[in-house]
Amino acid sequence: MHEIDQTATDGTPATEMSAAPDMDADPPRYEEFTAHASGWATILARKYLSGTVNQFILHGNVRDLVSTTRSDGKPDYKDLVTFLTEDLFDPRDIVVLYDRATGVRFRDKRSRADFDRFLRAL
Repeated sequence: MHEIDQTATDGTPATEMSAAPDMDADPPRYEEFTAHASGWATILARKYLSGTVNQFILHGNVRDLVSTTRSDGKPDYKDLVTFLTEDLFDPRDIVVLYDRATGVRFRDKRSRADFDRFLRAL
């Protein structure tokens, strides 16, 4: 089980944020990205895609495999980083990963180039 620590865009801890919209009332656009995901991943993706929060810290058994469903409907298992970058947040322009052992890294060279371009614009 992966735990999610959420922070609002202004840094307000999750315990102080106002209640999120009812997940049962989400528009159908979320289904495309969350239908194959397990419960914790669905919550994470819906909160991110709705704009409720924009950063997550995943902790716990982050080296475990994540269950997902392939396009042919068969079950599949992926490591967490692959699941997040290729499944859940694939449509995002920039995916930044961090862990204490390897530091900051990016999903791919294009993500790194986009991030560098953003920093130069500041």
